[in-house]
Amino acid sequence: CLQNLAGMHGTMDVINVPNRLPFFPIYKNLEEGEVYTGKSLPVAAKNYKEIKPKEVVVYVGQYFGIFPFLEFLKIYAECTLEVRQLLDPILAKV
Repeated sequence: CLQNLAGMHGTMDVINVPNRLPFFPIYKNLEEGEVYTGKSLPVAAKNYKEIKPKEVVVYVGQYFGIFPFLEFLKIYAECTLEVRQLLDPILAKV
């Protein structure tokens, strides 16, 4: 899509479009943007808190794994008692 736009209007127009369009006011008119009604973009950006799913990083020596929290719990539940005791300190930090 951007390649077609660039071919029709020139590359600089495509790059400058985000600078010219008022995306935040448009977003505020959407259902998910209603929480920002009456707020300016600088205020909304300052108070924004990103909600990300938790992840667990497990490493032993040169090996490591990054697991979504729920996947880690499933793996943990399938481990023997001995392995779970080794993983308990990691789970305590989440």
